[in-house]
Amino acid sequence: MATKCNGNRQDQFPPGNLFVAVSEGLWDNGAACGRRFRLRCLSGHNRPCKGGTVDVRVVDFCPKRPCPSNILMSNDAFAALSHSQKAKINVEFIQYTIILLLLLLRISVIIVTSIFHAMSKLGFIIFTGFDMNHGIILLSSLARLSWQIGMFKN
Repeated sequence: MATKCNGNRQDQFPPGNLFVAVSEGLWDNGAACGRRFRLRCLSGHNRPCKGGTVDVRVVDFCPKRPCPSNILMSNDAFAALSHSQKAKINVEFIQYTIILLLLLLRISVIIVTSIFHAMSKLGFIIFTGFDMNHGIILLSSLARLSWQIGMFKN
């Protein structure tokens, strides 16, 4: 199947054939090729949503007509979200790189928080608060400016 992104190349299709074509609003003059999105079914007639999410890759452009929506899913991607292949569903989507960045930020915050917690027990830092929404660590004071590895030994 020829696509606007990579023509007839078979390696453009992700495992499981979880791919989409996007409308002009998401196409970004072709820059959308290869972008990944996480989709989740929100609603539809007769409760078609299975629950959960599916990760898809953009492989094609969906022209204004007959494109029925912002995202036209492959049959396999649609089947991962809906019990019925004939259903019309409402989905929410987020670009996958944003998900990865948020995950990395969360992991980094957990690591930094753990380090500050361990250091505060040793009297190095007094940890006063943490704002999970913005990833901001608030320090009231530094108890000591120097740090010696030997102090961590039991």
